[in-house]
Amino acid sequence: MNRPPEQLAGQHVRLVRWRAADADWALDLVRGASDHLRAFLPWVDGYNAEQNTAYLKSCEANWNDGSSYQYSIWASGRPVGSCGLTRREDLHVMEIGYWLHPDHTGNGFASDSVRTLVKAAFEIPETRSVEIIHDAHNLASEAVPRRLGFTRIGTRKSEPPLPPADSGTEVIWAMPAAASES
Repeated sequence: MNRPPEQLAGQHVRLVRWRAADADWALDLVRGASDHLRAFLPWVDGYNAEQNTAYLKSCEANWNDGSSYQYSIWASGRPVGSCGLTRREDLHVMEIGYWLHPDHTGNGFASDSVRTLVKAAFEIPETRSVEIIHDAHNLASEAVPRRLGFTRIGTRKSEPPLPPADSGTEVIWAMPAAASES
């Protein structure tokens, strides 16, 4: 099975595969960002050490089975967020997710991370399209696919549980392999 590299270098970020050994600092990163993330990410409320450990173990298992490739985002030698590629039901489609600690937003780190993941996704031969899905009210997340040349292909109803700022509508953006080459 083809997989992306365990570390990826962007222009301003370095993406490093999540490992179970990252548990202590990963929990601190999420807790430090929880007020910022809570509006759009339902898993943040009550996030604890056990959930953190389970998440990191699932990152390793999913990496090994090829269903998901999750990375910590590093800038200036410190962790600033998380991102990853998840294989969808259609095995030729990868979805990108991302979040940043609020102290590190507005620096282009999310765009750089996504650009780096798009390149890695299309280096996996079976990948034909990459998608980003975000809440319609999350304008910061919307700016990333718009800036990077994704095409808005539709919307769908959000699935529960819904976080506090959720609009009830998710926006779907896609980039086919051919578009990434231009």
